[in-house]
Amino acid sequence: MNHPSIGPVLNSPPVLSGGGRGFLDRFLNFTNCTLGEDSRTMFRLTLLTGALVAGLIATKQLVFPPADAIAPLATCLALSSVAIFYRVYRPEPGFVLCLKALVALVAFSAVFSMLVYCLAIAGRPLGDTTLAAVDAALGLSAADLVEWTSARPVLALVMRLVYFSIIPQTIFAIVWLGFSNQRASLDKFLVRFMLGGLISAIAFYLLPAKGTCESYALAVPSHYEKILEHLDSLRHGGRTLITWRDAEGLITFPSFHTIWAVLLIAAFWRRGWIFYPVALTNVAVVISTVTTGMHYFADVIAGLVVCAVLIPATKDSAACLTEAQAK
Repeated sequence: MNHPSIGPVLNSPPVLSGGGRGFLDRFLNFTNCTLGEDSRTMFRLTLLTGALVAGLIATKQLVFPPADAIAPLATCLALSSVAIFYRVYRPEPGFVLCLKALVALVAFSAVFSMLVYCLAIAGRPLGDTTLAAVDAALGLSAADLVEWTSARPVLALVMRLVYFSIIPQTIFAIVWLGFSNQRASLDKFLVRFMLGGLISAIAFYLLPAKGTCESYALAVPSHYEKILEHLDSLRHGGRTLITWRDAEGLITFPSFHTIWAVLLIAAFWRRGWIFYPVALTNVAVVISTVTTGMHYFADVIAGLVVCAVLIPATKDSAACLTEAQAK
């Protein structure tokens, strides 16, 4: 999963510093000349999320092992260093764009996963009854779909694999869009991913839920047991440890998988034939959020509403990105 950004205008030639100015000057030249508006937005969103996590850990007396900061920081530093090298000394625009996106993904995902765990501590009343009532009012039953799918083991397996394909798909998107020099599309996807995550985190705080197994007394899927264990432990004070290391996806409403899948589809819009397999796969991802026994139809609908607002609101790229894309 997707981190502060060193965002190069990939098609402009690098301006090398004089021999005596050293690596630091080259780094400053790299960042100052190539950081686009979307990249700045990613950086700010990551800092904001990290600041929220730090504040919640301090005020709620939670525990964060300082050593757990080493791995994501070292990963981001290593990726950034390689990106600078390939931007300045051996220009490989597509590779640099991929590395920048990975930095953004790693950094934001680390702090975002911890933010969700911090918010779960609040222990607000569960919203499962409300979400089940919304489904019923719409004439929909997640339980019926789960049971129908479970009665077909091969289909159930396929849907589970589709559900968990979202992270490999994201890596694929970074590689495809990066090496295609589609900087505007990739940056926009990452900004939307971060904003969608933060919107989902706010909704999770206001309306936490356990999922369909809570309302319909369904068998808890094996892949969902650890999620419920962590959620219960956080809500009832049994866990105060906040770290990215063993973080699970605790958000039920809205379905972040739905948001994520739609954003992947949007990232490949008008990108040729590749759009169609990406779109079909992610339509299946949206369906799988219900068939895997974790989400209500209301969660999916809410995720679609978030995307319907988020995508148009973030449609316009900065002028520099548009120019870079055209070159």
